[in-house]
Amino acid sequence: MILVIPTIYVDECLSRLIVNLLRKEGANAIYATDIGMNGKNDEEQLIFAKQKSYILITNDKKDFSKIAKKFTDHKGIIIISKSTPLGAYPKMVESILDKLTIVQDWSQMLIWISP
Repeated sequence: MILVIPTIYVDECLSRLIVNLLRKEGANAIYATDIGMNGKNDEEQLIFAKQKSYILITNDKKDFSKIAKKFTDHKGIIIISKSTPLGAYPKMVESILDKLTIVQDWSQMLIWISP
């Protein structure tokens, strides 16, 4: 069985470094600012990700924890701790990709990752 990692949509509140690291590891990662989604509110970000069947990565735990309850049919949300130093990003990306290959259905999942 071949596991396909879903497209990962990275919120503008995160560093482009995450996008670059994900792509380097072979993931299909899209950065909000690259597709004109910068400045959109959190609900708009999640609705966009949901419509495209993307998993959303953000560091906005407070808002997305609430929004995820309202929009229960999303494809998955990964929340990264705001306190994660840039130096920890490579290991964090590895952890994200490991989780994505283990879990086959990310629908409605909300995952918290901290360093």
